[in-house]
Amino acid sequence: MTRSKLGLSLFAGAAFVAACTSPRLAPKEHLPSSTIETQGAPELGTWQRVRGGEFLGDLRVIPGEGQAAFELYATRGAPSYNSGVLAGTLSLSGGLWSFETTEFGGTCKLTFHFLPNRVRLEQSGDWTACGFGYGVIAAGDYELVSRDRPAFETREAEN
Repeated sequence: MTRSKLGLSLFAGAAFVAACTSPRLAPKEHLPSSTIETQGAPELGTWQRVRGGEFLGDLRVIPGEGQAAFELYATRGAPSYNSGVLAGTLSLSGGLWSFETTEFGGTCKLTFHFLPNRVRLEQSGDWTACGFGYGVIAAGDYELVSRDRPAFETREAEN
């Protein structure tokens, strides 16, 4: 089992319960770069992606000097509740905060835009490249739910 997937079973339980009572919605499309406002630096906290009352993901961030540790949980929602977890370190390159991995056989790149009270996440690479379950897309807006220091479920994110 890879470290990126290590926290899946621990972290997915709460999301599954939250998603079980929500109606099924169509998957959100990737967000084009032209829709992104100016971004800031990573902020300490927890954000959630919810659409139509359905829980679709959770993002936890702990900023550091010139980088930030993150843990991302994403789900497709009802009826399958397919999901995935990525954890690692965000780095700043070309004015953008991003994370890239080839661990799952393709290139998965996540770009994080830190805006007031939300994070807009772009995903380059499909669900297989990111190690997510079938049809899971992490792209979208994550609204701030807490500025407290988040607890990470995976060991990789704690580094």
